[in-house]
Amino acid sequence: MKEREIFPELDSLMQSVEKRKGKVHIVSSEHDAGKQLKSLGGVAALLRFKI
Repeated sequence: MKEREIFPELDSLMQSVEKRKGKVHIVSSEHDAGKQLKSLGGVAALLRFKI
């Protein structure tokens, strides 16, 4: 899938996260961590719940 095709879907996802008071962090693919993330599919999530 090309980046232009997936951008609206990712934008919607990021807005949904922010509406629910979540945080979105963008990692550059020019950084080592960004290259590793891209090799794993390009999207990651950390889910934390209060106990």
